[in-house]
Amino acid sequence: MKEEIVLEVVKRDKTGKEVAKKLRQNGFIPGVVYGAGEKPTPVQIPTNAFVKFRRSGHGENALITLNIK
Repeated sequence: MKEEIVLEVVKRDKTGKEVAKKLRQNGFIPGVVYGAGEKPTPVQIPTNAFVKFRRSGHGENALITLNIK
């Protein structure tokens, strides 16, 4: 059985190039979650949490559970 990977992300209201730039400066990665039959949801991911996930050795293809706040 594979380990469950969970990332905590925060829903964001604003989008755009300048907003994304400020998020990166403040330690977040801007992203968009797409789902079947649902509207795209803009989110921000803490950079340190994402880097920790990438360095954990889960590989390029992994299922991730997103907890959207």
